[in-house]
Amino acid sequence: MNRKILFYMALGCFVFFHHPSLGAGVSLGLTPALEASPEIDPKDSVFIPADDPHIRYSGRFDFSNPKAPRFDWPAVSISAVFQGTAIGILLNDGLNDYDAYIDGNLQKVIVTDSATQYTVGGLRPGTHTLLLVKRTEASFGIAAFKGLLLQKGMSLSKPPSPPSRRIEFVGDSLACGAEVEDSDTSCEPSHFRPTANGGLAYGPLAARALGAEYRVTSYSGTGILKKFGAAKLPMPGYYPRVLAGQETPVIDPQQWVPDAVVVELGGNDFFSDTPPPSWEEFEDAYNQFITRLRTDYPEAHLYCLTFGTSTPVGKFIQEVVDREKKAGDSKVRLMDVDYPAAHLTGCYKHFDLMGQKQVANEVMKALRVDMRWEELKSK
Repeated sequence: MNRKILFYMALGCFVFFHHPSLGAGVSLGLTPALEASPEIDPKDSVFIPADDPHIRYSGRFDFSNPKAPRFDWPAVSISAVFQGTAIGILLNDGLNDYDAYIDGNLQKVIVTDSATQYTVGGLRPGTHTLLLVKRTEASFGIAAFKGLLLQKGMSLSKPPSPPSRRIEFVGDSLACGAEVEDSDTSCEPSHFRPTANGGLAYGPLAARALGAEYRVTSYSGTGILKKFGAAKLPMPGYYPRVLAGQETPVIDPQQWVPDAVVVELGGNDFFSDTPPPSWEEFEDAYNQFITRLRTDYPEAHLYCLTFGTSTPVGKFIQEVVDREKKAGDSKVRLMDVDYPAAHLTGCYKHFDLMGQKQVANEVMKALRVDMRWEELKSK
């Protein structure tokens, strides 16, 4: 089967995933959704509240109000198995965009505005899987999910069990999928929203290929010590937050324990107009963050990703890893990845889709070997 086919984790079952950016001419073995459909009439529909047990959430969500969970991190997702030819998604947003997949096919890009209901329709009668993935990153703002609307007489079905494998990706704009769908080098502020896609960053791409649930705890402009652009804090300040945009609530590390954590940080510490940190400052801060992760996840494999070790940041990270190994932590590893210099795009020279796929492939190979995970294969 064509290698451009990626496998998506929809509700814990393996479903072919197709996004137009992944390339044309790819046969998915799925029946594509039909075009256009009438809106669901809120007055003649079935309301499914956000706390329905058949709705699955993946990523960091604030459930302080279970009827309207809030979220802002990139690539968080909401999924459900439903009956009917259309489904309504209730959002309080106006700042973020979403990819809405039906049965593994990208059916609609939802660009939120002042509306609170967004309908995905034109489906054949029967049972379907909705997967809603947040494209934009946390800096665009906090959103709230208010539930689903189904056609009269329709209902949700129990979803399959979630994947047993878990990976967290902690990083900066590269891990957020910033400008991944950009085709030029525009620096107009308005271009950043439509060109971002967290679901096409290297982390989700690698996780899907390995059949793993993932979290993207990443924020553009963050470093270990410094911040750049929209970032108000370095990553150690953001990491404990359920919502990147608010200090509270904070995460309970035991509620979702990853098997592996991939840390891609350091570039922004040396990419600004301010003087870079010293060797001692950077290594001390990086080591403290690794210690925090080890405290939260005593058994997890911790990967320190760097694009080569010839640069100052690469050398510093390698030294931190060597120090951890000498101290007896054999599960802290260096993940040295080739920089996709031929696949850069956008105002800030972020990775385009081919660049993200190149990095994802290397990440996937490293995890597959160390974690003894087989890549998800088609039949």
